[in-house]
Amino acid sequence: MKYRLANGGGRAVYILGVNDEGHAVGLSEIELEESLEVLKAVASECGAVVERVERFQEDNKLIARVLVSSFSPPIQNHITLAVAGHVNHGKSTLLACLMTGQPDDGKKWLYLDTMPHEIERNLSADIHFALLGYRDFKPILLSNPLDREERSRVASQAEKLVSFIDTVGHEPWLRTTIRGILGQGIDYGILVVAADDGPTHITREHLGIMLAMGLPVIVCLTKT
Repeated sequence: MKYRLANGGGRAVYILGVNDEGHAVGLSEIELEESLEVLKAVASECGAVVERVERFQEDNKLIARVLVSSFSPPIQNHITLAVAGHVNHGKSTLLACLMTGQPDDGKKWLYLDTMPHEIERNLSADIHFALLGYRDFKPILLSNPLDREERSRVASQAEKLVSFIDTVGHEPWLRTTIRGILGQGIDYGILVVAADDGPTHITREHLGIMLAMGLPVIVCLTKT
């Protein structure tokens, strides 16, 4: 939760009653209340509070959207970057290498693409988030970016934070990429271009979106 609060500028949204695939399964009234009590307890340990709960009904089951807010002011030195570019140009791998400080071993993308169908197809299918923290002008590196305790450590120890929005490069999910870029309060854009493939029509689409938003864009060459 500390990681999500830091990444969200002191606010985090949780959806109760959905599975890991994002499908609505719903909860009973008792299950929802128990889940809320657990969430409140975790929030309290993180110096946060459940600020608002919105309830929805789906096939006689309940789903809740919960807003958690931190008591502590968000870190001021915090910027957010959208990482865009064509599929298989190395966006997720780039972020994993930055977070770990390690060169790519062919499997670093698994740190961000964690859903079963993403792993099976080796393709990002949704927006993913990454966090890089700095303290004393040095990066706080992770040995395993999937470890929640490690991510929480970064959020709590960092003097400066860089949040990354890892977008989707596959053409059918262009709307998902647009949602990721438009809905996250982006400060800068990173356009990833694989040297062995060069700019594609998707590269140009993503660049156009970021330029239309007035974002400063950094071009990053991979696979050199």
